[in-house]
Formats: sequence, structure tokens, C-alpha cells
Amino acid sequence: MADFIDTTISDENKQKAKQKRDRELSDIRKIVSMPEGRRFIWRVLSEAGIFRSSFTGSSSTFFLEGSRNQGLWVLRDLTEAKSDAFNQMLQENYSEIKSYQVKREE
Repeated sequence: MADFIDTTISDENKQKAKQKRDRELSDIRKIVSMPEGRRFIWRVLSEAGIFRSSFTGSSSTFFLEGSRNQGLWVLRDLTEAKSDAFNQMLQENYSEIKSYQVKREE
């Protein structure tokens, strides 16, 4: 009888965890559905250092790698929530950089 109860509780916990995860992914989809949200997430990823090496040759590598790890966590959730969002953010960032370059040349 105790095994049945443990299994039921485990199934309930699994269901709650799935509902929580679904809500988290839904939140991310909502955030990246807006240009402002995509710009914010892009800034978080950039500041976290996911696009650069964290190696410094000193103990600051540990700090940078921790920050980078958090950025990779955000990126993982982003791609799970909406797989094409990162590519869209890349394109938008590239377009923004190009428009700044054109303005500087004028």
C-alpha cells in the first residue's frame, strides 16, 4: 500500500513540475514576442558573456564562467520555448549594427 501512495505522490509532483515548466516556457514565449523583450534577452546574453571566452588566466575566470553559465541557461530555455527566437534576435541585432554603421558613414 505504501508503494502505491509513493507512486501517486510522485506522479502528482511530476504533473506539478510539468505545469510549472510549461508556465516558464510560456512566459519566455510572451517576452520574446515583443521587440523590447528580445532586446532585453539579447542584452542579458551579451552581458553574461556567452559570445566570448571566459578564460583570463586568473581567478576571475571563475566569476566570468559563472556569469556565462547563467547566460547559457537563459539561452537553453529560450531555444526550448521558441526555437527560432535566437535567430530572430541575431538578425535584429545585425540590422541594428548595420543601421548604426550607415548613420556614422553619412
